[in-house]
Amino acid sequence: MWAMVEARWGDVIGQIRERWPETATSQLQQINGHHGTFVAYLAQVHDLTMDEARDTVEEWLWTASLGQCGNPQDRRVLVAE
Repeated sequence: MWAMVEARWGDVIGQIRERWPETATSQLQQINGHHGTFVAYLAQVHDLTMDEARDTVEEWLWTASLGQCGNPQDRRVLVAE
């Protein structure tokens, strides 16, 4: 599933900023979809352990894949149709 996020990283940044408003667009652009770097960045920004940050990302992916983000457009970006 992360490969889909990585492939659409430019489109997903807005959703990430919506979910984690403390993140910075410039930092997310530099991360360029790299999962490990993104998890480490979230851990730093939110004072989480790596495991906690990883779990948070996985939960977000799961929710998005179920179309529970509240916006059908979100589902199109994160889930291959």
